[in-house]
Amino acid sequence: MIKLIALTVVKELEKDAVSILKNAGILTWSTINMEGHKQYDQNLIETNWFSSSHNNVDSMLLFSFTEKEKIDGLIRLLNEFNQKADCTSPVKLAVMHVEQFI
Repeated sequence: MIKLIALTVVKELEKDAVSILKNAGILTWSTINMEGHKQYDQNLIETNWFSSSHNNVDSMLLFSFTEKEKIDGLIRLLNEFNQKADCTSPVKLAVMHVEQFI
């Protein structure tokens, strides 16, 4: 069974995300450069003079059609990476069912 996976990652972690895909046995993927946005809580902004209301971040979307059997290994590797990574933006993964695939 085929699944569609989508990973979002800050640009600085792109090489790490690609390495994780390869280690999970996912050897083909596509990428899209994008700009991520985060809107901050107004209460937090008011208590910090140097804050802004939102932040833009250079990000990537990596996606691939892959076999269902590779998903558990990918999730394990991503969880291990996110626990060890020293960043405020962990790698995020969405796994989607593909009804038909040609």
